[in-house]
Parts: sequence; structure tokens; C-alpha cells
Amino acid sequence: PGDQFPVDAEVLSGASAADESSLTGESVMVDKNVGDKVFGGTLNGWGSLELSVLCPSSESALARIIRLIR
Repeated sequence: PGDQFPVDAEVLSGASAADESSLTGESVMVDKNVGDKVFGGTLNGWGSLELSVLCPSSESALARIIRLIR
């Protein structure tokens, strides 16, 4: 809890909530359960999750946003 997700991934087990405000501007944490996606650069709120990586960090949602801004 409190750590940043390093890459975009899918939740395999566990439950938590993610602070996605850095990507979406949403001020409320988003619940994450099995089958949900988490985004690299967002913060894990309170739980422990086992994840499966969906793409390399260079292709993450955050990386795509940075490329668009440049």
C-alpha cells in the first residue's frame, strides 16, 4: 500500500483501491478487484494485489500521454 504501480497490469488476485488522479484527475480512489486493470504511475491505496503485466512500460497509458504532450 502506498507504492506506485510500475506498469499497466491486470489484477489476478487481491483487492485494493488505486489513486488514479495523476492520469484522470479523479479525486476519489477507484476500487480494484480481480480482472480490473491498474495503470503504471498510479498509487496503490490499501491492499495487496497480484498482477499480470499487460504491456512494457514504454507502452503504458502514462507513457502514451507523455508522448502526446511532447
